[in-house]
Amino acid sequence: MNIIKILYYAYLNTPNLYRSIFGYNKFFDYNYDNYIENNDIDKDYKTYFHIFYEDFIVILNLIYNFCFIKLPFHCPSWMPDFIRILFFGSNSKYIKNENELDENNNCFIYINGILGNNDSVIKNKNQLEHFLNKPVNLLINSSDTLLSDLIESLIGKETDELTEASTVAFYTITRKLLDEKINKIIVVAYSQGSIIIAKVLNSLHKLGLNKEKYLKKLEIYCFSNCASNMKYILNELPYIESFANDNDFVAKMGCNCPEEIKDLINIDGKIFINKDGHGHMLYKDYLYNFSKNYPLSRLNNIIKKNEK
Repeated sequence: MNIIKILYYAYLNTPNLYRSIFGYNKFFDYNYDNYIENNDIDKDYKTYFHIFYEDFIVILNLIYNFCFIKLPFHCPSWMPDFIRILFFGSNSKYIKNENELDENNNCFIYINGILGNNDSVIKNKNQLEHFLNKPVNLLINSSDTLLSDLIESLIGKETDELTEASTVAFYTITRKLLDEKINKIIVVAYSQGSIIIAKVLNSLHKLGLNKEKYLKKLEIYCFSNCASNMKYILNELPYIESFANDNDFVAKMGCNCPEEIKDLINIDGKIFINKDGHGHMLYKDYLYNFSKNYPLSRLNNIIKKNEK
């Protein structure tokens, strides 16, 4: 199977697997930094508490996602919410921002990676809004435990089948393409989200949306792009960019793949590699210092406009 070869050579070409995921930067999110500046409590104490609290929540989420296998059938409507969430999980869904479009009628959509729960995905969405200074809508790729998420990712990489998350993404994005009020659909996909948007691209022809007038509306920016096939549809459209830290194990299965598996990976568009980069975390390892690490990205045009 191709996926075994991809995993093997990605691992073989990753010198430090732990650092390839968690990186070296110790970084607190912008909300916390602002909180530190505006309160009188001792900074060292708050920093210690913040580290402990964040690590504790991360560990709880990891235990939950490792151990609680979701039941593979529909939850009855009369079931209490906490039972539904604990044993049945949740469905992928599109959640509009209070302002779905920006001042130029552009629609920004964020698609998360594996192990996404509402709290972590909303946190990433808030960080992305801060980074872009734009309203961002969520297309939540719901987690069904680590094992299920990995299987879903492998299916996405190896087959043409639409998974549950990519089906939701497909119908969400096709509706936006057909909406004449929307000028641009700008998709920011992270990790497994890149596999999901790749499946959407491969399926646009099914609804006749593989025409230039629709494809010009779509821009795709993939962080740690781990898809196997993400191809232009027509005349180098839609516009695609991919970003990878050089030592990011997940990206080595896609846009930053080693020579041994280049024949198995087909990703179009501009690919930017941060040669000294470590880590897989979206904000800490990618969005933070983005303009310095990826100065030629079109996303910098949005950031610079907002800085004026």
